[in-house]
Amino acid sequence: MKKGLLLLLVIIPLTLSANFNLNSLSLSNFIINYKVESYNIYQENGFSHIYIQDFTNQQTSGQPELPYKEFCIGVPPNGDIEVIVKSLEKETIELETMLSPVPMIITSGKTSEYLYQINHDLYDKQEKNFIQVMDKTKYRFNSIVPVRFYPVTYDQQTNEITICKNIEFEIKINGDVRYRNYIDEKNEVSASKFIINYNHARNWKEKNTITSTKMPFERSDFWYKLTTDRAGWYEVTYDDLKILPEFCDPAQIRMLTMVAADTDNRTTFELHEVPIYTDIADGSSFEESDRIIFKRGQLPDVKSYYNNEMTFWLTFGGEFQTDPARLESNPSLSYYSSISDFHQKDISNNRSFRENVDGVIIFPGYLTSSQINVFETHAQDFAQLHPDMNFIIKSQSGIFSEFGGNNPEPQAIEDYLELEFYGDGSEEYPGHPEMQYVILLGSGIENWNPQNDKNKIIVALVPNSVVSDDEFVDFDDDNRPDLIIGRIPAQNDQMMEHYLQRIEEYTQNPNLDFWRNEVLIMADDEHKGDTLEGLSLTSGLNHTARAQDTEDFVSDTIIIDKVLGIEYGFDEYQNKPEARAAQLEKINQGKLIWYFIGHGNEDVMGDEDYFRASLHMDLLDNMEHLPLLLAASCEIGKFDNTEIDCISEKFLFHEGGGSIASIAATAKVSGGANTILMKYLLRNIVDERMNIGNALRDAKLNSNAGLINSQFFNIMGDPIIDVLPPLNCGNIVGIPDSVQARQTVSISGDYENAINSIGETRVYESKYNKFYENDLLVFYQGQWVNRHYEVNYTNNGHTFYFGNIEINNGEYDAQFIVPEDVHSGDEGRILNYVNDTSSSRDYLNSYLPMKLSSIPVDVISTGSPEVELLIDSPSFIAGDFVSTNPELMANIQDENGINVLGSSGHCILLIVDGSLTPVDITEGFMYDTGSATNGVLTWQLEDLSEGNHSIQLIVFDTLNNPTVAETNFVCKSSGAVSIEQMLPYPNPMSDGGYFTFVITEDSDITITIYTLTGRKIKTIKQLNSLTGYNQISWDGKDDDGDEIANNTYFYKIKAKQLSNNKITEKIGKLIILK
Repeated sequence: MKKGLLLLLVIIPLTLSANFNLNSLSLSNFIINYKVESYNIYQENGFSHIYIQDFTNQQTSGQPELPYKEFCIGVPPNGDIEVIVKSLEKETIELETMLSPVPMIITSGKTSEYLYQINHDLYDKQEKNFIQVMDKTKYRFNSIVPVRFYPVTYDQQTNEITICKNIEFEIKINGDVRYRNYIDEKNEVSASKFIINYNHARNWKEKNTITSTKMPFERSDFWYKLTTDRAGWYEVTYDDLKILPEFCDPAQIRMLTMVAADTDNRTTFELHEVPIYTDIADGSSFEESDRIIFKRGQLPDVKSYYNNEMTFWLTFGGEFQTDPARLESNPSLSYYSSISDFHQKDISNNRSFRENVDGVIIFPGYLTSSQINVFETHAQDFAQLHPDMNFIIKSQSGIFSEFGGNNPEPQAIEDYLELEFYGDGSEEYPGHPEMQYVILLGSGIENWNPQNDKNKIIVALVPNSVVSDDEFVDFDDDNRPDLIIGRIPAQNDQMMEHYLQRIEEYTQNPNLDFWRNEVLIMADDEHKGDTLEGLSLTSGLNHTARAQDTEDFVSDTIIIDKVLGIEYGFDEYQNKPEARAAQLEKINQGKLIWYFIGHGNEDVMGDEDYFRASLHMDLLDNMEHLPLLLAASCEIGKFDNTEIDCISEKFLFHEGGGSIASIAATAKVSGGANTILMKYLLRNIVDERMNIGNALRDAKLNSNAGLINSQFFNIMGDPIIDVLPPLNCGNIVGIPDSVQARQTVSISGDYENAINSIGETRVYESKYNKFYENDLLVFYQGQWVNRHYEVNYTNNGHTFYFGNIEINNGEYDAQFIVPEDVHSGDEGRILNYVNDTSSSRDYLNSYLPMKLSSIPVDVISTGSPEVELLIDSPSFIAGDFVSTNPELMANIQDENGINVLGSSGHCILLIVDGSLTPVDITEGFMYDTGSATNGVLTWQLEDLSEGNHSIQLIVFDTLNNPTVAETNFVCKSSGAVSIEQMLPYPNPMSDGGYFTFVITEDSDITITIYTLTGRKIKTIKQLNSLTGYNQISWDGKDDDGDEIANNTYFYKIKAKQLSNNKITEKIGKLIILK
């Protein structure tokens, strides 16, 4: 059962929490009521901490760590608000210790830790009001007034907190509420949630007219760039002027430049016309002695100019309102400095797709004389990956020229984007209120340096000097991104091409399978150095509890698989390699999303080395199952580091796999706020089915995770990409009110669409409730004290049925048998997954919660399971020669079903050569299509030595009757050729298809297809197949030319190496469905 929040909605929606009620009275006023139901005061690190569910804490280090919730009131353009408290019930409590300050996050060991230091100045200045009205601001086209509600206030002098138990307050909107102006923004989902009166405010929009300063390239057809490197007098000689056209009138030449200034901690640019002296002999054309003289003054802030360079522009004619500026006389100096880089600018601007612009793609363009048009063709390639969208493609160098005086300033990019979005009323920039996306093509570093390989797209710094791409699209400097932004941090053409190919493969040839319905959460443990942290269940550093919160927050149709650091032991280096191995095994098997919660930095997940990018990248083998990486952790996304590529970067470009995109922080960030943001983000993706850009923006605006902390989380990769689980639709019926042990259950499902395919049914037990605790003596403030950590969490119940079913016109019937040792509970699940190959989409049918009882029904035992063992071939007999990496196949049947629960002592166990350590291979079993009694187990045996071997297979039925099957065989090396990435396409097949695979040596290939009973029905040969990817077609018929029936079949690919005639064989399965 989910622990979701029940929102009480009255007339208009309020997304605050279950404890808030909103009553709309009129356009201009409404009443909000809040009642606190529970809170938690706990002691940790020598301070008192307060926790109230759904509230976040203040985020400035040294402030009192008070919880608050912020919501926004939409007002007319000339409006404001007034708050009137109508009634108030409060309670004052004296704290045991001082209220905790917001901690400073400092580097410690491999990662970071919290340092608690009170700033008494900030404590004294902390307001004592429960309701604080913030400064009016703007989100896109809506004027908004943020309101913060503090349910707790604190008095430092008395060390008392006052808790708002119940409050009712009225919000009055002042201004012209009858004002009407609706602007269609195409996507208003996020705004409609965080502006609580959006139903009214959506008609109070105002389209800003931006009067930005930019170089007026649109006024003339001819522009010539020149560069200076110091203050002083300069000349432009005939050697440069001769490239001007013959019809240029020297009297019409003018010179312009842009000068940077620092205004309110924000760089602005002023357009200046520079007076010149035209030393032209006849005044109408240029001769060898002619020149133009001008003076460059000392820059007001040299630091804001790269290498002290300043760019000037010569133009002539055009649409200017004034005459060109001139010096009154010839300076007549004996020496003038020489300009550099004089060349004509191509001012043509492709303004195609001006209607319904979805986004802007920014590529580097010109960086140095050896780096010209960087990523320009890739920008076009990216746009083609989203054919339903219209993009403006713009070079960064062009933006610098037009908006920054050719100076590399991040403010120039923000100014350009703001003008593109709002417009200035001109034909050139009409404005695009429908615009949503910005894509930056290229990596970036904090200090601009074109000689550095990572210096491609400039980075923006928020006020505390931390990199955040949100700064480019936060037009009102209120930490709310007005546009969705993502960065592809490629450093060269090869990396960019690699990632674009990755997107293309992921979106156009998706690997649809059940892994897309699974999410992995890896949670750090309770250890930090020589102490324990996260001692309270509500602490942001109780990573296991926060992982459980996240699981409880999303739909139970998604399988959340958790790897918890608390469940694994340390090695001699204080690392947890078994936790790492468990995490990587699951990722390599395939997960839609990989979510890490805990400490980290650019290279490491966790002090316990759950993953270290500098050491463990080659352990990733998941190219066919690329997840979205989420990290509620410090600095995992710190892409601007010049010394190291961060985890987020490495995952995008790793040849063996990694991720399709990542969302992680560039800074040291707060544990509690991180996990609030991420759980909303995760729910937006898997439940609300948003693309990753919309999901992140919505979470930043609506999760109450704190805007300051949230701005540090950036998208590395394509922000438009969908990372979606299968669409949950239709229903499953026929399930009894309580499903009992030993019971045979018949179900019927309906996807409510015309799917014809083979589906995959999985039936799960209820989750298991777990409890963990740990005590540690630590030396604290001169004495030994006990640190006690505890946490409640759940583990997934076992899967006790896993089989295929045939779906016709969206409908199907299935059976499963409940094993005797099933775990009782009220949260069982039935999930049916199908990949609709005709549409390249996948779907999910679900029934939950399902009540399960371990009280058995009466059934008759039919004896032990029947098992047939086969090695490497359906025609195998005991004693046969096989390869040293043979494939084990076992046909298993029992009238009471096979126990695949995987519980202790009742799983399918493999014993090789009499080993005393049996291997659990239950996950290799799948029931035959439509069967609850028969199935096939397949398992890869690896690296067996040449010579004699034996195996034993232990199998139980659902009544726990055991069978031990055994056989023997002889392993013989079959040569160096290897067969990899075997895949029949499509699967299921209807009218034939292809067998695809990769071989490591040139070989003759034979493909043999068998029924499940081992009868050979088809042989296909292809001689002289080359190393690498191969594709062999099949018409879907047997050797007699007859169509074959719907069923599951084995196929064996045999590769005979041309150089030495050595043979390698490998077996797979395919499904025929007509």
